[in-house]
Amino acid sequence: MKGENWEGNEGYGLVHRSPIPTAVQPRRLLLTLDML
Repeated sequence: MKGENWEGNEGYGLVHRSPIPTAVQPRRLLLTLDML
Protein backbone atom coordinates (compact mmCIF):
# COMPACT_ATOMS: atom_id res chain seq x y z
CA MET A 1 0.00 0.00 0.00
CA LYS A 2 1.20 3.48 -0.80
CA GLY A 3 0.31 6.69 0.98
CA GLU A 4 -0.06 10.26 -0.21
CA ASN A 5 3.66 11.07 0.22
CA TRP A 6 4.91 8.14 -1.90
CA GLU A 7 6.57 9.45 -5.06
CA GLY A 8 4.16 9.16 -7.99
CA ASN A 9 1.14 8.59 -5.70
CA GLU A 10 0.33 12.23 -4.89
CA GLY A 11 -3.40 12.89 -4.66
CA TYR A 12 -4.36 9.23 -4.25
CA GLY A 13 -3.92 8.62 -0.52
CA LEU A 14 -4.17 5.08 0.88
CA VAL A 15 -6.89 2.72 -0.30
CA HIS A 16 -7.43 -0.97 0.53
CA ARG A 17 -10.47 -2.98 -0.49
CA SER A 18 -11.58 -5.80 1.78
CA PRO A 19 -12.97 -9.05 0.35
CA ILE A 20 -16.74 -9.57 0.49
CA PRO A 21 -17.79 -11.14 3.83
CA THR A 22 -18.68 -14.83 3.68
CA ALA A 23 -20.22 -17.35 6.08
CA VAL A 24 -16.69 -18.50 6.96
CA GLN A 25 -15.35 -14.97 7.53
CA PRO A 26 -18.37 -12.75 8.29
CA ARG A 27 -16.49 -9.90 10.01
CA ARG A 28 -14.29 -7.03 8.88
CA LEU A 29 -11.89 -4.84 10.80
CA LEU A 30 -12.28 -1.08 10.46
CA LEU A 31 -9.08 0.86 11.16
CA THR A 32 -9.01 4.64 11.11
CA LEU A 33 -5.97 6.86 11.52
CA ASP A 34 -6.51 10.46 12.58
CA MET A 35 -3.82 13.12 12.42
CA LEU A 36 -3.44 14.85 15.77
